[in-house]
Amino acid sequence: MDFNREDLNRIYYPIHMKAMGIFSAFVNRSLFECECGWYNGHYSKNENGDYSCDYFPIPVVSVKGVCDIEIGFEQIDVFAKLKRKQALEYSFADMKGIPFEACGVDDYLADYYNSDMTIEELYKNIKQSDEKEIGFSFIFSFEEDGERFYDFAKLLRRKEFYY
Repeated sequence: MDFNREDLNRIYYPIHMKAMGIFSAFVNRSLFECECGWYNGHYSKNENGDYSCDYFPIPVVSVKGVCDIEIGFEQIDVFAKLKRKQALEYSFADMKGIPFEACGVDDYLADYYNSDMTIEELYKNIKQSDEKEIGFSFIFSFEEDGERFYDFAKLLRRKEFYY
């Protein structure tokens, strides 16, 4: 193996510090209950556009009942769900400017929406599915601060997203 301890610390330090910054934005506020941990087994699209499993751990800030905030090396994904009926009625106007993807919850590798699609295609894909819940992954820059995620969690809760 070509990695040593110092290499791994250099690679992981920035995402650890980002996770702590996001977590601290939620701590000592009574609105949400949160926990933070490291998890592997997440899926990312590879260069061919296919999903592949990542075996390395990344930090995740779990905002109980609302969303999971997954801190990756290049971006931060906020994952939450909506009931099927709510997803079909939601306009996504509140999410303007926030890129997102939608997938099944039972079949989480089923793409219902990505940046190459229209919202109309999202609704069509949901209607054609058997899913009871739709998963949404909102994509943020790694540079966003913890307050941005706190405010976004408040928006998700107001709009009845959950996790």
